[in-house]
Amino acid sequence: MEATNKKDRSINKMSTKLMLVDEYFNNGLSATKAVRAVIDKECTAHEANNIMAGVMKTMDDEVKDRQVTAQAIAGITNKELLIELVGMMRADVRDYVGLTEESVKELSPDKAKRIQRLSIKTSEVTVNGVTTKNTITDIQTVDRLAAAKEIGKHIGFYQKDNAQKQKVINVEKLNVENINALINALE
Repeated sequence: MEATNKKDRSINKMSTKLMLVDEYFNNGLSATKAVRAVIDKECTAHEANNIMAGVMKTMDDEVKDRQVTAQAIAGITNKELLIELVGMMRADVRDYVGLTEESVKELSPDKAKRIQRLSIKTSEVTVNGVTTKNTITDIQTVDRLAAAKEIGKHIGFYQKDNAQKQKVINVEKLNVENINALINALE
C-alpha cells in the first residue's frame, strides 16, 4: 500500500509527468515500459496502464505537442495513414498469384508495398534426359487483420471499451452492500 502512495505522490510532480510522456513516445507507445523506466521497475502492466491513462488525461497539451512532433517527423497526415491502412486491409492475394521475377518489377507501387516478404526460387531437375524447370514463389502480404485493428484504433472504435477497462474500483471504500452488489453482478 505504501508503494502505491509513493507512486501517486511522484506522479503529481509535473517533471515526472513530462518524463513519462516523453518516455512513452520515445519507446514506441508502451505504457508499461514508460512507467517502469520512470517510476517503478516492479509495477504490473495493468498498474502501468492505469498510471499512464491518468497522466495522459492531465497532460493533454504536452501529449498533443508530442503527437504533432511525431507526425512531422513521420511526414504523414492522419488522412494518409488511414488511406495506407485501408489499402493494407484490402490487399488481395490474387494480385500476386503467378508472380515471376520480371512481373514483380512491373507491379504498381501500391501493390508492391503490400508485400512483406517475397522469395522466388528456380531450380532445374533432369530425369531421363528431360529437364524440367521448377519455380517456387513464396509471398507474404501485409497482415489484413492487424490493419483493420489499427484502423479501428485510429478511428476510435475502441475508446468506450478502453475507458471501461481503465475504471478501477477501490474496494477499501466500499461498504458491505456495495460489495454484495458487485458479487451478485458477477454471478
